[in-house]
Amino acid sequence: MSIEGRKLLITGGTGALGRAVVLAALDRGAEVAATCLVAEECAAAEQAFGGRAVLVQADLGSEDQTATAVDAAAAALGGLDGIVAIAGGFDMGPLAEVDGSRFDAMMSMNARSFYHTLRAGVPHLKAAGGGSVTAIGARPAVAGAAQMAAYAASKAAVISLVQSLSQELLADHIRVNAVLPSIIDTPANRSAMPDADHAAWVTPDALAKIILFLTSSEAAPISGALVPAYGRA
Repeated sequence: MSIEGRKLLITGGTGALGRAVVLAALDRGAEVAATCLVAEECAAAEQAFGGRAVLVQADLGSEDQTATAVDAAAAALGGLDGIVAIAGGFDMGPLAEVDGSRFDAMMSMNARSFYHTLRAGVPHLKAAGGGSVTAIGARPAVAGAAQMAAYAASKAAVISLVQSLSQELLADHIRVNAVLPSIIDTPANRSAMPDADHAAWVTPDALAKIILFLTSSEAAPISGALVPAYGRA
């Protein structure tokens, strides 16, 4: 895939999936800026990336912090021509236990963070003459899952934003797509589900290849796609 020289902002670049995407993008010759939530994450990520990526700190639930971070990333890279929106969170539980604050937290971490990122990032893509946006949805957003109502609703909002903005931004040559994983094979998920068939899960490295394909020139005709990446889970 051809992403050499592309200037990418990757939100949530310090998580298990984000780190895999950042490293894969760097190895393919992209210039990368990644967001992190706290200073300790930034420092650890800078070391993990060997100083090859720009780290910007922000709480993406805050519109002001997001705008500042996105502008800083664009300034450091000399513009943006791709956004990979990975930042988000997960929570689950029965309806009786997941109160409004937990619902709001899911909407903020998943949907609002994505919306803020695009509000701040799209002007930079327009200035570059176009580009790509790749979001992370989730299978429960389209298939439903018990005890995941708040999480699924927040990811469904992400999917709705992708489909709407893919139409809105067509004339600006900005493509907007989403990848929908099932269970990602991360240390946290293995710890939470030690008896599961981990080999059936989709790996961060496999997802990174799909995500970066959608940012590449080979994916130029694709916009508004919801790409399932379920593995065998």
